[in-house]
Amino acid sequence: MTEIEIDDMEDAISKFLQDDFTVEKRMMMKAEIRKENKIQFSFHALNDVVVSKVAGEKLIYMELSTDGVAVNRYTADGLIIATPTGSTGYSISAGGPAVDPKMHAIIQTPICAHSLHSRPILFDAGTKLFAEVSVFNGEPYLTADGYENFRLADGDIVQVERSKKTTKIIRLKDMSFYEILNRKLG
Repeated sequence: MTEIEIDDMEDAISKFLQDDFTVEKRMMMKAEIRKENKIQFSFHALNDVVVSKVAGEKLIYMELSTDGVAVNRYTADGLIIATPTGSTGYSISAGGPAVDPKMHAIIQTPICAHSLHSRPILFDAGTKLFAEVSVFNGEPYLTADGYENFRLADGDIVQVERSKKTTKIIRLKDMSFYEILNRKLG
């Protein structure tokens, strides 16, 4: 969520030019797509990594695990894995929690899961997640921050963990995350 509205742009530019701002470091995620234990694709994301189906196609089947322990099996339209910065975008729209961006965590939110027990889960930022995709019909894709697209195949494993990289965000207003959240969503 941005803290500046279009009507505030002139004031925001003035503050920026006068060095009247603060800088926050935000956590990022590193994601890899693995096939037969070989990395096929690797990238970093500030907001989210999404495994989803093409509109109108059948559900995706995924198994999520961490440290060799099964977390859950999903029959769903997809799965969102987000940072706290990304928690207020697609993840919150899919029923995930809004997480303070100063926290270090990984948020997992199923998209339209075909199960009553599939709920969002908040993981420690040091957790390494593995989502194995099973494709029976259709073509699931992995998207990072809404831009990177990679077609997934049966048995592909999406590995997501905290990145060593961070993103610096310029803050021009002295508003808390909760004030911004309430103004945008309230």
